[in-house]
Amino acid sequence: MSSPLRPVFVIGGLTLAVALVVGISEWRTAHAVEIVPWRGDWESAKAEAVKLHRPLFVYFTAGWCPPCQEMKKTTWANKTVKAVLEKFVPVKVDVEAHPEIAEKFGINSMPTYVILSEQGDVLRHRSGMMMPEEMLRWLEN
Repeated sequence: MSSPLRPVFVIGGLTLAVALVVGISEWRTAHAVEIVPWRGDWESAKAEAVKLHRPLFVYFTAGWCPPCQEMKKTTWANKTVKAVLEKFVPVKVDVEAHPEIAEKFGINSMPTYVILSEQGDVLRHRSGMMMPEEMLRWLEN
């Protein structure tokens, strides 16, 4: 290889490497899946919280909620979020399937998160999409 072309090949190789790394990262994000072990049954989750003496983390969601769908690939696919949620009994409530539960808590926007004591008292709540870092800060306060 001649000396004048060497920088062109090096720059081209570096550009290709960066594009490959970015592409793999985007592919992983697009194909990430939820790893949080959601409970799907409200009554069973409440009973489990009492039995284990843990607070209940209630995630109100809906199939038509774009931020909720995005969180499946980001927040709920994050290993650290999953680990922190092990301190809770995490239950997912689809507001269309269970409007009575959403009504009980006055839920009117998605996504909404409610933390309940094992006795069922609301400790705190918040609405809106949260990326993993923000969710972790909120959970750990």
